[in-house]
Formats: sequence, C-alpha cells, structure tokens
Amino acid sequence: MSPKVVWVGFVVLLLGMSVVIQGTALFLANSDPSFAVEEDYEQKAAAWDDLARRRRASDALGWTADVSTRAGDRRGEAVVRVSLSDRHGLPVEAAEVVVETFHNARASRVLTDVLRTTGAPGEYEAIFEMRRPGLWELRITATRGEDVFLRTLRKSVLVGG
Repeated sequence: MSPKVVWVGFVVLLLGMSVVIQGTALFLANSDPSFAVEEDYEQKAAAWDDLARRRRASDALGWTADVSTRAGDRRGEAVVRVSLSDRHGLPVEAAEVVVETFHNARASRVLTDVLRTTGAPGEYEAIFEMRRPGLWELRITATRGEDVFLRTLRKSVLVGG
C-alpha cells in the first residue's frame, strides 16, 4: 500500500469520525427529555400585560387552592386532588378546573386534564401518569361564570413508577 493511499485513508477516517461525532451530538441535543421550551412563548410574551391583569383579577377573588396527591390504582398513576375555597373559607363549587402539570426534570412532558368533582363541595380530582417522584409544577385554572382563578404551585409527589 502506497503512502499516498494511507494518508488519503487517514484523512477520510478523520472526516468520517467528525461526521459521526457531530451526528451523535446533534441526536443527543435534540433527544434530551429534560430540555423544554415554553409552548407558544412568543404569544405569551406579547400578551404579558393581559396575563398580569388576569392574575390581579384572580388574586382579587381571594380564592385558595390546596393540592394533595396519592397513589392511583395502577403503577405510575397519581390522583391529584384540588380543594378550592373562597376568601371566607367556603368551598368553591361548580367550577371547571383544568390542571397542567410537569415534573421539573422533564418539563417537555406536560400533562393536562380537566378535573372532575369528587362529590365533596369544592373538591376536584383527576388521575395523572406521574411516573417520576419529585417536584412537579401544577398550573391550575378554575373558571366559574365570569370568575377565573389562576395559580401555579409546586408539589413534591412521592408516587412514581
């Protein structure tokens, strides 16, 4: 084998290794489950003043949300219960309650559900697939008539898969 062929082969090998390394880096960068981008970020940023107004109106309602979790019937399930009360401590009934939740380490996987009433006044719940124990963010939106309550909570969830 001539030295010219060896050097050409060496250069081709180095270029090939570079392509493999860059391809691997690109794959890993795009498949990282802990990386997340806020959905519709540009629209949310443009509507920030409206969101601030809605949050002030929500705070003026004086409602509070208490969140509890427990293990569901199947592995990896958690029952999320939200108890809503008004400024006088009375239960907030007949509200539509929507929860968006995600684990802080896997923020790209957002779970959303409309909670159902439990039958107890002001109590709503749904089953979420919360396979990872740890800190979860819950974004609660409760609507009753013209009233809209917004709250973001962080809750340590012990159930998992």
